[in-house]
Amino acid sequence: MTAGLQAQQNKVVDRIIELGQTDNRTMQHLDIVSNRIGGRLVGSDAYENAVEWCASQFRSWG
Repeated sequence: MTAGLQAQQNKVVDRIIELGQTDNRTMQHLDIVSNRIGGRLVGSDAYENAVEWCASQFRSWG
């Protein structure tokens, strides 16, 4: 791996760590899929709702 590529990857990793420490929404997301959407058997309405919610989150993040 070239030094330039390694430096770019380090910047990305550093940014991910920074966001995890300062803008961590993990518990909020877990609350939504666990408590608001609830159990999700494949093919159920809750499953489809969870899939759509997750997909919309990914779309909003780019």
